[in-house]
Amino acid sequence: MKISTTILFFVFCHFSIAQNKEEFLIRKCFENYKKAILADQGENAIKFVDKKTINYYTKMLDKIKKADSLEVNSLGIIDKIMVLSIRHQASKKEIQSMNGGGLLVYAIQKGMIGKSSVQRNRIGKVKLKGDMAKGQIVSGEQITPVYFNFNKEKGVWKIDLTSVFSLGTIGFKQVLKKSGLKENEYLIQVLEQMNGKKPSTKIWNPNL
Repeated sequence: MKISTTILFFVFCHFSIAQNKEEFLIRKCFENYKKAILADQGENAIKFVDKKTINYYTKMLDKIKKADSLEVNSLGIIDKIMVLSIRHQASKKEIQSMNGGGLLVYAIQKGMIGKSSVQRNRIGKVKLKGDMAKGQIVSGEQITPVYFNFNKEKGVWKIDLTSVFSLGTIGFKQVLKKSGLKENEYLIQVLEQMNGKKPSTKIWNPNL
């Protein structure tokens, strides 16, 4: 049984319209997240991040509360700076009152997720695969090889911030190498620059 070219045309048009709609919603998700970050609205920003992101911050909060110096030293550089910077800046009371989402809000409010990470960026090419997608980052007019992952949760597209952490690790290591310092020496300098205070040795201890 042959399918008429008219039917095929309408099927193709329907698929194309549906895909264009999803791509629009993915870009809109990023723009909403970007707008919230630029306005220092942490509570609003987390509405546009996915469960994987919140789970990461929940895991990091557990490390902040419980990890000893040996465990902290064994962490990757992104995780280590997260644990040490929160211990350096937040009070014990603040840490105990946080959940994963709250930790992300705090990180945004303290500039740990800086405006520079989104200010000149937009989502260009989108690759769709069911309820998952990849959005290529365009910085200014420069098309980059970097993609944000997006996940559709309960019919709504959300951004996966952890999908670019590997790039952040590469960036940190490049700057670390140029500094000529050992990793922990460099991180201590970064922490001091955050709020002008020299970090206490207590940041290496669990914050229970």
